[in-house]
Amino acid sequence: MLPLANPIRRQLVLLSSKILPAAICCLLAAFAAAHAQSSQTVSLNGTWDFALAPDPAAAERLARFYEDDFPSQGFQPIPVPSNWSLQGFEEPVYSRVRQASEGFYIRRFPSPPELGGKRVVLHFGGVWASAEVWLNGTHLGRHDSGFTGFAYDVTRVLKPGAENRLAARVRQLTKDSAFDTNDDWSLPGIYRDVWLELMPSAAYIDRVETSTSFDSQFRDADLNLRVLVSGAQPGPYELRAILSAPDGKEVQRISIPVGAHRGTDRDTLLKMHVAAPLHWTAETPHLYRLTVELAQGGKVNHARATAVGFRQVSTSGGVLRINGQAVKLRGVNRHDEHPDAGRATRREHWLEDLRLMKAANINMVRTSHYPPAEGFLDLCDELGMYVIDEVPMGFGGEYGDDPSFVASGLLRAQETIARDRNHPSVIIWSIGNEDPFTPTHLAAIRLVKGSDPRGPC
Repeated sequence: MLPLANPIRRQLVLLSSKILPAAICCLLAAFAAAHAQSSQTVSLNGTWDFALAPDPAAAERLARFYEDDFPSQGFQPIPVPSNWSLQGFEEPVYSRVRQASEGFYIRRFPSPPELGGKRVVLHFGGVWASAEVWLNGTHLGRHDSGFTGFAYDVTRVLKPGAENRLAARVRQLTKDSAFDTNDDWSLPGIYRDVWLELMPSAAYIDRVETSTSFDSQFRDADLNLRVLVSGAQPGPYELRAILSAPDGKEVQRISIPVGAHRGTDRDTLLKMHVAAPLHWTAETPHLYRLTVELAQGGKVNHARATAVGFRQVSTSGGVLRINGQAVKLRGVNRHDEHPDAGRATRREHWLEDLRLMKAANINMVRTSHYPPAEGFLDLCDELGMYVIDEVPMGFGGEYGDDPSFVASGLLRAQETIARDRNHPSVIIWSIGNEDPFTPTHLAAIRLVKGSDPRGPC
């Protein structure tokens, strides 16, 4: 099974959704039956079964661990998210990993109720450094990028009304793992959230991209939307966009009819002209709320929402400007890790870091050397902090002239920008860390500039 070509990213906060344990899915199903079909999410975080293979011979003995009848002896409980080297399974390693240990994870979970007519997507927020995934014995794919999320459509693999068996093999040493290594701790494992997303299969909003631009006086602004709709039977339908101010009051709504496009995806462009919106800056982080609805026959079948900050990034005469005003950046580098939690950082860790930065009059953070947990960027949007978001190229500069690494560089750039492009706090994209200028880096730069031409790269 191939990974999603356009994975749904968590920058699109799902309308009427929360990360829910499987045990209360029945309540969610009852709610969904009485209301419009919005995406639902089911958390797969918690206690998983884990076995460490310290060497290739041990890994070979565990190679068929994804099969239902594989013996469970030797597996121990481990929390997910976490790094196994901080859970007592082996010593943490600084800089490049030299041992070839691998981790084998198993998670059993009941199928969510009310799967009829639903598309189900399995998301991993982050696995270091490589993840190969099976569900109910079916191979879903392999993802060789330790700091970007990935997803698989598991609609046809999930067992309705039965127990499901999710298995993940996590490797540390791969060809591309040089891009995942920095002058920092190398901490392996499933260290970010794992969850299922459920949406209507007939027609659903796959992605919403936003951008804002001001007039020459930086008074009025345009909110530009790009909405991708997919599904087995998409259309005819109506797309609605509703913008709400920071105080919750509706500012504007627009709608557009879209004809049927059975079996194909369709991008639809919409524009809202907004009179005198509040500006988003690090000092004035005013956030609006955009909700995009897909309606058929007067009923909202699916919806997504995202925060919007009205800000415009430009440079002139060597000066960086936000909304036309010159800005001097006072910044720091930040690794997304904690001495106790490793890379499985949480909201309290992000808040502590940002409050310390704000108290020190810092207004910019560089996410050295990879995209952070998205919750950190959410807080940068809310509290006001400029972000240089870094594509994870790590110590890979020495391989940049090798054409076989170009695909890896492009994957990392695409996954970084797809997840983070809607965050107003992200004002600059960084392509790697202290790397030489190579064909791989040039290809990644072109991809980023083509995907988001609004700001510096």
